[in-house]
Amino acid sequence: MYTEYNIQMEIKLVRTPLRNQIYQYIREKIISGSLKPGEKIKDTDFVEDLGISRTPMREVLLRLVSEGYLINNIGRGFEVPSLNKHEIEETYPIIGALESFALRTAPTVEGKQLEDLEKAQLQMEKKNIQSVEFLELDEKWHDILLGRSKNQKLFDILKQLKFSMKRYEIAYLHSAKSIKKSVESHRSIIQILKAGNQNRAADVLMQHWNLSVTVLLKIMDQQKND
Repeated sequence: MYTEYNIQMEIKLVRTPLRNQIYQYIREKIISGSLKPGEKIKDTDFVEDLGISRTPMREVLLRLVSEGYLINNIGRGFEVPSLNKHEIEETYPIIGALESFALRTAPTVEGKQLEDLEKAQLQMEKKNIQSVEFLELDEKWHDILLGRSKNQKLFDILKQLKFSMKRYEIAYLHSAKSIKKSVESHRSIIQILKAGNQNRAADVLMQHWNLSVTVLLKIMDQQKND
């Protein structure tokens, strides 16, 4: 004998508002370099392709202005800001200091975490070092390195800072020699961690980010002279 149950399930679908989808779409194009520094944008540019009217489109563009992704040239539309030396000099040392602090205060990097770090390193070394995939693996490597830190507030800040600097990371790909130095720095950090000196590894991690500042400034100077 079976008892019949009438079970009703309420399923809630979470839909992302169209404005947010458009915002994410344009922001990704800026960060990836599809929309290049200095490129002009009008509120009519995406209206037909994305199926959105001019008013919400303008709201999206103004939001991107407020977050520093675009410049509003009143009466002349919007513009993707040029790469800014001052932004590099300010932001990269902050990222380095925060990552260094996270590593210094985290539990000991050992066992599986250290194995995963080495695996990620090997994956990076097999990739084309001048590809976006390489940058994604580099991000994964840093995530593994700091994976045992429990400071969620610090991670939230780091995530925001790194996201805002992705367009600079794309520029970094222009220097194969510097990327190789970055990979060597990763290897050095792993060896230091294996030796049990996490504080020293945190120091080298800070130097790693300072190297990025020097490299990017040189790349910007070269592009300016070309």
